[in-house]
Amino acid sequence: AADVLGFRIKVLRVLRLVRIFRPIRLLKRVRALRELYKLAMMMATVFRTLLWCFLLCFIVMTGWAMLMVEIVYPAVQDMHRTEGHFANCEQCQRATSSVMDANLLLFKTVIAGDGWGEIAVPVI
Repeated sequence: AADVLGFRIKVLRVLRLVRIFRPIRLLKRVRALRELYKLAMMMATVFRTLLWCFLLCFIVMTGWAMLMVEIVYPAVQDMHRTEGHFANCEQCQRATSSVMDANLLLFKTVIAGDGWGEIAVPVI
């Protein structure tokens, strides 16, 4: 009985989402609001384009993150062992240890511009 009730609630949620699209159809039919409808459709197209751009950016950054793990991580470990760099920074020591950590590091430094002085400058 609980599974049937859960299914019905999910169906009701989907139907509520479908109701959101009614005003968009209204915008298409009312002559005075056609420009607003065109604007809404252009925004949907832009969001689709942005989604593809973010996906492409993630793929490219993941490729660079794989290179960082293979090339930069041994250098960071060597710098930590021999010269004592990153002794008080746990994040700095593991930022290039895995692809996802390196991807986060790239996102923080390249996209957000955060933390250039912590890891990137000493490694360069």
